[in-house]
Amino acid sequence: MSPISPAAAGLAARAPSSLAFLPHPAFARRPVAPLPPRKHAPFKRAPLELRAPLVLRASATSSQREPQEGGGGSRPPSLPPPPMPVMSRSARNIKRMMTAPSPPALGQFRPPPLPIPGAPMFPVGAAGGGDPGEAEEGKRKERERMEELVGVVRERRGTWQEVAAAVRQLQQAGMTAEEVADVAMAAHGRLTMLVVAAQVYESLLPGPQEGNREAEEQGEGGGSSTGSSTGVDLMEAFQAEQSAELLYELRTLPKDDRRKAAAYLAQQGLDAGDVRELVRAMRDHARRPNSREGFTSAPGDCLAFACFRAAVGSAGEEQQEWVERGLAAAVSESARLRLKGLGK
Repeated sequence: MSPISPAAAGLAARAPSSLAFLPHPAFARRPVAPLPPRKHAPFKRAPLELRAPLVLRASATSSQREPQEGGGGSRPPSLPPPPMPVMSRSARNIKRMMTAPSPPALGQFRPPPLPIPGAPMFPVGAAGGGDPGEAEEGKRKERERMEELVGVVRERRGTWQEVAAAVRQLQQAGMTAEEVADVAMAAHGRLTMLVVAAQVYESLLPGPQEGNREAEEQGEGGGSSTGSSTGVDLMEAFQAEQSAELLYELRTLPKDDRRKAAAYLAQQGLDAGDVRELVRAMRDHARRPNSREGFTSAPGDCLAFACFRAAVGSAGEEQQEWVERGLAAAVSESARLRLKGLGK
């Protein structure tokens, strides 16, 4: 039996007497055989002709040094450097990509600002750009013009078309719609409505060819010179500020339909709600070429066609009411015949 180590004996002494502590054989002390001595090979120095390239390669200028006094003479000359390896084209491209400077990160590069169309190459007052006094005078005039435009919008001076033109000029000068509303102390939506209504108003003006044709019609039939054969002066009919809301509703119609609708609402004296219903009826009439037989593209017939479609989907007294509304709005005999045939 192998002897017990002192650590195992101490644990056994401290253990309760009721437990029999027997050390595991792994804890037993076993004799260790000594390792055999290592046999080192005798160190042999390499010949000088083999060691010389290594020394010369480590120190390229060693061959150029003067031999020290008492030395063994001069060293052998240095060997030429090894040739560079031949790289393929793909390897050269990869190396060029790895050594190329990285592109600027996001937000570090900004392109130069584009020149403003119509702006001079040299600003006024710069080198070759003119007298600095002229620059100050130009800035003062521009500031006065901007203040005048802001006053027109703020005080509602002139017609609503002039107010809309002032708002448009302020926006073209670089101000946003919110900034114009702030300096003019007006609602943003109101100013936007005026600008759009002014564009619709300008589209009602006849062109050169249309003006000549309407002048001929006026000479023959005594019509008005407003581009409408109904004798309604559209330019005079929409001078009131309340008419801007009506023209704003016509923004989604084509130019020809827009002029027809403007003449119709000027004749009938429609409000904003009626104009929205008229625009919806005219757009629906243009989208249904198969079922609109008998109804012309006149605004009244478009309203009659909308009443006709509503009457088809109803019955009884409700259908009769739609038929009566359609007959009141229809302007052509064919539209009235279709409505009367539905009411029988």
